[in-house]
Amino acid sequence: MKITAIEDSVSLELKLLELMKEKGDWIDAEEMAKTLGISTKRTTSLINSLLHEIRSFDSDNLNLKILKGRGNLLEIKDARDYRKFRQKLIENIIIYKILFSIALNKDANLERLAMENFVSESLIKKRIANANQMMANLGVKVVTRKKQYLFQGDEQQVRGMLNILFWRLYRGDEWPFSGVNKEKIINLISQISLEIDLQMNQFTAYQIAYMFAINFSRYQRGFSVNLEEGWEKYRSICEWIDDKTDIYALFYKNYGFPKHEVDFLLIEAMTKSKIYNSLEHKAPDFWSVLEGTPAFEATERLVQKMETHTGKLSEEKRRLFLRYIYPCHLHADLFSNIIFSESGHHAINVSSYFFPVMRQSLKKLLAELYQESGLTLFLNEEYLIGEYILALSFFMPVQFQEKEITLFIDTDLSEMLEKLLIRQIFNQFGHLYNLKIITSLSEPEQNVDIVISTSAMDEHSNLKKPAQLFLVHPFLTRREIEDIEDYLHILITKNDE
Repeated sequence: MKITAIEDSVSLELKLLELMKEKGDWIDAEEMAKTLGISTKRTTSLINSLLHEIRSFDSDNLNLKILKGRGNLLEIKDARDYRKFRQKLIENIIIYKILFSIALNKDANLERLAMENFVSESLIKKRIANANQMMANLGVKVVTRKKQYLFQGDEQQVRGMLNILFWRLYRGDEWPFSGVNKEKIINLISQISLEIDLQMNQFTAYQIAYMFAINFSRYQRGFSVNLEEGWEKYRSICEWIDDKTDIYALFYKNYGFPKHEVDFLLIEAMTKSKIYNSLEHKAPDFWSVLEGTPAFEATERLVQKMETHTGKLSEEKRRLFLRYIYPCHLHADLFSNIIFSESGHHAINVSSYFFPVMRQSLKKLLAELYQESGLTLFLNEEYLIGEYILALSFFMPVQFQEKEITLFIDTDLSEMLEKLLIRQIFNQFGHLYNLKIITSLSEPEQNVDIVISTSAMDEHSNLKKPAQLFLVHPFLTRREIEDIEDYLHILITKNDE
C-alpha cells in the first residue's frame, strides 16, 4: 500500500517542505526543481502557495523566507509546529478526508462527502477509485451499500490500514476519535501495564490507544474480527495476560468489548517490540507461553537457517534474535502486505535502496522457509525482508554482503587532515556500503570506482577503468555528501558489465 498524497500539488508541496527542512539553509528554486523533476516556474508557484499557507497557519515557530538572489529558507523553531503544519496539508487532501470520513462517520455518503469537501460528486467518485487502487494489494476497497460508503475486505486488513493512516498522520499529537475518551483509555492502559510491571513510554501507550480506538469504532459499527482457527495457538498469550490483569473483564466493564476483540487487540499490541520485550524481560514464564505459536516456530526455523551460515549461536544471541524477530513474525502473521514498520516508517525502503544483494538472498531464504514449513507468514516478504536486515545488522555487518566499492583518496592535505576526511567518509557511508578505502595505488592499473580529491589535477589516467572524480572540501559539505551517495547507489544497483 503506497500511502502518498494523490493530489499532485499537495504531494509536491510536502516534498518541497522536506527538501527545505533537510537543507536547513538557503536553497534556490532551480535546485529544488531539478531534484523534483519539475519546471522552475511550477516550483516557484508551489513555493508561493506554501508561503500563503504558512502565513495562514500563523505560528511564530514556522517561517518561510523568500529573497531574490538568495532563494528560499524554511525556519523551524519548534518541530511540533512543523509536524502540525504538515498534518494540515495532508488533511486537506481529499482522498484522506474521504477515508477518514468513512472510518469515523456512520453516514458517509456521496452527497455528504461532496458537500464537506466543496467538490463535485464526480470528483469524489474519482478519488474513491484512486483510493481503491492504492489499497488493492491489501485486499481492501471502498464500496457502496445502501448509499453508504464502507470498507470491504478482511477486517484485520481494514484495521491495519486505518492504523497506518491515522498514526502516520497524527503520531499521537492529536486525538481524532470523538467516540472514545482519550484520558479514559490511556488510564486503563496504564493500569494494565502496572499490573504486570510493563515499562511503557507515552508513545507506546498512545499507539495502543490508537489501535483500540480504531478497533472499538469498527466494532461499534458492526464490523468484528474473525480470528481464524490458526489463531487459537496465540490465545494462550492473551489468557496469560488476562490471568495477571483481568483484562477481559476490564474492557467488557468499561466498553462492552468482547473477549475475541480483546484477543485481537492484545495480539496487535504484541507486534510492538517494546511491549513484547518488556513482557519477555519482566516475566520468566512468558517464554514458555510463546512456544508452539506460529511466530515462534517461524523464528526458530529462521535461526536454524542462519546457523548454517554463521555457525551455532550462543543461547544469549539466540534469545536476543528471538526478541527482535518474534514481534515481526507476529505482525507478518496478523497482516498481509502491510509493509510499514511498527512506528509507521517504511522500513523496506532502507533495505531495497542500500542492500540489493542481501535483499535477493533473503527473498530466496523466505521462499525456502515457506516451502519447508507451510507457514503463510513467510509469504509477507516485503515486510519481513526489511525487518530481517535491521535485525541482522545487530549481529553482523550486513553491508559486506554487497558489491565492494573502492574509493581512492588522493588529496593535497596534511596526513592528519586526510585521515580526518577518510573518517568522515567512512562514518557517513561505511555502515551502508561495502567500502574499500585506499590512499595509494599498489598497482598502476588497480580497479578504482571513485576518486575523492581536493585538487582538480587530472593525474588518474593510469587507472584500469575510468573512475568518477569528486572534488571535495576537507570537511565534506552537505551537497558533496549527497553527490557521493547518489553515485554510490548507482554503483550498487547497476549490473556488472
